[in-house]
Amino acid sequence: MFRIRLKKLREDAGYSQYSFADAFGVSQSAVGNWEAGKREPGYDTTRKLADFFSVSVDYLLDRTDDPNPPEKEKSSSRYRDEDIEALNILNSLPEEDRDQVFGLLRLLKSKSGKQLENDPPL
Repeated sequence: MFRIRLKKLREDAGYSQYSFADAFGVSQSAVGNWEAGKREPGYDTTRKLADFFSVSVDYLLDRTDDPNPPEKEKSSSRYRDEDIEALNILNSLPEEDRDQVFGLLRLLKSKSGKQLENDPPL
């Protein structure tokens, strides 16, 4: 669980909530809320937390018990960080809003003159 991992990493690094908040550039209440499970940081902040503690995002999010799994070659991934962030945002939207986003994407794609794979003609 994120809140438990964050607290353990902070304590293992010798930080109080106050000193960590100061070093990381957020308020103590933000750290307290994260550790209490009342709030969760956004995508960019989660990445920065992982970088701060030199662990993977997957470890921080409790998707693996290995804090530093072997890194994959950047060239092996066809998705940029921005692509993944866009998918996370899209998945958090209600279905009606997702349909509107897809409609807008299809419109923009048609303006470029290129057809999306598996996309019905407009």
